[in-house]
Amino acid sequence: MESEKPISAQADEERSGGRESRAPRPGDVEAIASSRRDYLPLLDLLRLVAGLSVVHHHMTKGLLFGVGLGLPLFLVLFFALAAISKKQEGLSGMLRRKGGDLIVPWLRWSVFYVLLLVVTDGVRGGGPTERLEMAMLWTGGHPALWFLPFAAAALLPAHALGRLLRDIPRPPAVLILIVCAFAATAAAQVVLRHGIPDPWTSWVRASPAIPWGLAVGTACRADSPGRRRGLLTLISASAALGFFAFPEVAHPNDLPRRMAIAVPLVCLGFTYRGALPGAVRRLAVLSFGVYLVHPFVGKVLIEFFDVLSWPPVVHGLVAWTISLALVQVARASGLRWRELRPDPPARRPAVDP
Repeated sequence: MESEKPISAQADEERSGGRESRAPRPGDVEAIASSRRDYLPLLDLLRLVAGLSVVHHHMTKGLLFGVGLGLPLFLVLFFALAAISKKQEGLSGMLRRKGGDLIVPWLRWSVFYVLLLVVTDGVRGGGPTERLEMAMLWTGGHPALWFLPFAAAALLPAHALGRLLRDIPRPPAVLILIVCAFAATAAAQVVLRHGIPDPWTSWVRASPAIPWGLAVGTACRADSPGRRRGLLTLISASAALGFFAFPEVAHPNDLPRRMAIAVPLVCLGFTYRGALPGAVRRLAVLSFGVYLVHPFVGKVLIEFFDVLSWPPVVHGLVAWTISLALVQVARASGLRWRELRPDPPARRPAVDP
C-alpha cells in the first residue's frame, strides 16, 4: 500500500508540480483543497463564510455571526498556507510573488475606486480631490482594501519566523508559535487601548493571525496523522482558552474572541473529510474577487435603493450574491486578472484518513 504523505508534501506537489515552492497566493486554497477524490471541503466553506461575513459587516456595520469573523478566518488560513510547504522559498522569490499576488490587485482596485470617487464627486458638483486622503496611500482607494498591503507586509515577519523555527521539531515549534500568538494578542490589546488611526488599527488587530496561522501550518506538516490531529487540537484549545486569558474583553469584535472562533474553525478545516455540496467548491473560487468587488456593489445599491430600510441580513446577502455574480461574469469573459481567475483545481494523492 502506498505510504501516506503529510499535508506539507501534498501541498508541495500540487502547488508547484515538482518545482520549488513559493509564498501563498490568495487563491491557494484551491491548491490545498481541490482534488475531486481527496480534498479538504470545509476550507472552501470557511472561505465562503469569511467573505459573507466581511460583506455583511461592510454593508451594515453589523456582525453576521455576533463576532468579527471574516478577516480572521481569511488571514489565519492564508498564513497557515504560508507555513505548509516543506521548502521555504528565498526572500527575493517571496517578494516577487507578493508583488504579483497581493500588491498588484491592491493597486489595480485602488486606482479603480479612486477614479470612481473622483468621477462621482465631479458629477455631484464637488471638487475632484475633495475626499482624497493621505491615508489612502496605505489603505488604497477604499478602506476595505487594507488587508492586501497588510498581508503582503506580514509575509516578511512570517517568513523570518518560519526560518527561525524550521529546524525545530514540530511540537515545540507549535508551542513557541502559540506563545507568540498570545504575546501578539496582549501587545495588540495594549496598543489599541491607546488609540491609533486607521489603517494601523486594523493592522494591529489582525497581527495575531500571523503566529496563529503559522502554528496551524506547522502542525499540518507533522509526520503522522495522529500527531497532526493532536497538534491541531492543542492549537484549537489554546485559542479557545485564550479568550479567558483576557478578562477585560467585552466587545464581540475584540481580538481574543475573534481568534477563539476563527482558529479552531481553520484547524477543523484541515481535518474534516465529510462531504459538502459541489456548489460550495464552485462558489469558493470566487471568494477573493468578492473582497475586491463588494465595495463597488455597496455603492451602487445605496445609490439606487433604500437599503437602510432593508433587514441587515437581506442587505448583506444581496450585496454578496451580486458580488459573486460579477466575479463569475469577469471570469467567464476571459478577463485574466489573477484575483479573479484563481488557479484551476489540482489533483493530488489522498491525505490522511
